[in-house]
Amino acid sequence: MKGSVKLCIAITLVMLAAMACVLAGQNYMNIGFGTLTSNYIDALFPAEGSNFRPTTTVYLWVLLASGVLSIVLAWIRKPLTATLAALACASSLVYHVIRSIQNDYSPFSVDGPWDLFMLLLPLAGVTLCCVLVYKLRQEE
Repeated sequence: MKGSVKLCIAITLVMLAAMACVLAGQNYMNIGFGTLTSNYIDALFPAEGSNFRPTTTVYLWVLLASGVLSIVLAWIRKPLTATLAALACASSLVYHVIRSIQNDYSPFSVDGPWDLFMLLLPLAGVTLCCVLVYKLRQEE
């Protein structure tokens, strides 16, 4: 099996795991006397009076869409599409950092394990896509 196919499988698994964090993850918000827990899947289609901010809803949709797009682009197995897959993986990170700075939050604050995985898995996807670009250029 070629190294590029193994990398495509790894990118697929990493981005599927990032998407699973949206579907199965929970948000932990510390309030003065305890912790308020909410499911991220509820933020995808927020109801009236939801405790999720609109920026969180957009972030989760960007993470889901970029996960699907990066998987599709990686499997085309061309250097250009692998580069575009890396940009797709990075898009949720860029959105998160920009919106956190605009809202006067630390862009790297982590409230729970799900938040950590939703930051680290796309970062791992970007890294794998960059390695895939290198491998595809070697295979040409």
